[in-house]
Amino acid sequence: MVRSLPSAVGNKLVGIAHDCGYADGNGSVASYKKSELASCLIRYFQTTRATDDPTAAQRKARDWLPEALLFPAVDPNGPTVQDEDEVE
Repeated sequence: MVRSLPSAVGNKLVGIAHDCGYADGNGSVASYKKSELASCLIRYFQTTRATDDPTAAQRKARDWLPEALLFPAVDPNGPTVQDEDEVE
């Protein structure tokens, strides 16, 4: 059984799309399926971080993305931090 995301999640995704600049030039994001919009936002943030010469919308996304979300799982080429337990 596949569970769908609650409509409140969809509303939050639409809000994120507007706040981070994705909705600028991508049509009516309110008509996207929630899973489609989530996938589009993931690709958008990945592309935004990877570009050397960001557009105004990409700079907006870079500024919007919380620093706490910028860890190696988002950027596999990013630096890693060792746990204190791993340090000898």
